[in-house]
Amino acid sequence: MIDEINALKKNKTFDVVNKPIGRNIVSSKWVFKPKRNADGTLERFRARATAQGFSQAPGFHFEDTFAPVIRYESLRLLLAICARNRW
Repeated sequence: MIDEINALKKNKTFDVVNKPIGRNIVSSKWVFKPKRNADGTLERFRARATAQGFSQAPGFHFEDTFAPVIRYESLRLLLAICARNRW
């Protein structure tokens, strides 16, 4: 887990900020996933921190959620059009 935390610090993927006055902090937990070598032996555990979203209330902790998703068929069509028009 120390390696994962050091990688997060090195890549500057988060900022430490002060807690807003009158707000609760969304709890989180560490999830560990085994990473294996090509022969199936355990190399190490990958660690990631995940927010426990069930403790959030819409309109209070957040307004909108957005996750861009594209279907593979749409992406292939877009790339085909670009290739055909030499874009």
